[in-house]
Amino acid sequence: MRRRTALTLACAAIAATTLDPRALFGSIEDQRARLPPAADSDAGADCSDPAAGVWLGQQYNPRSRSWQRYELNVQRASPGSNELTGEVRVHFWSGWHSHSTPLMDCSRPHLSAEVIQRATGTFDGAQLAFGGHDWRVSRIFCQPPGTRISYNPDHFSGALDTTTQEFQSVNNDGGSAVNEPVVFRRVRCPETSAQRAVVVVAPTVPQVVPRAEGRRSLFGCSR
Repeated sequence: MRRRTALTLACAAIAATTLDPRALFGSIEDQRARLPPAADSDAGADCSDPAAGVWLGQQYNPRSRSWQRYELNVQRASPGSNELTGEVRVHFWSGWHSHSTPLMDCSRPHLSAEVIQRATGTFDGAQLAFGGHDWRVSRIFCQPPGTRISYNPDHFSGALDTTTQEFQSVNNDGGSAVNEPVVFRRVRCPETSAQRAVVVVAPTVPQVVPRAEGRRSLFGCSR
């Protein structure tokens, strides 16, 4: 009876992680605690557009025993449009749950790399969808011999909370990621025109070159 009860509980736990990925990937509060503060419009940035800007999220995947740090760079395809464009940057590294920051020492065999995805999406004022179409390796920090980097483009969708500047999404990549929860926080708003760097090109001052003396005068000839 005890053994049957233990097996029943084990099966229930497996079913729970299969039906509810949040049981596998941790709570939203756990993910939220790792994120920097939300963007501050008082700092001079223009946060009037609730979707545009840079969004960060970080997730631990116990199945692959790896971390993923997502960065969404979101902008409007055109002013006032619901269509979005931009890119998704992902820095992923292998490690245990305690390795929430990338290991800098490659002497311990682990994979650490960054990929970039061209991305598009939509925002209707409440629901945000943003995902990649392709991917390329941007940087490889550590790569054990014989390993190969492969990746499925991420597709995030969910509700955007404009008051907290948080995007509570699920990720579906067409592969192993099925409704994996990832919470994002907007950490940077688009720059205003006053913030954009202005390159001032100083006028070129013509250099005055002394007129060369004649060859005859140079050699002390009178004529």
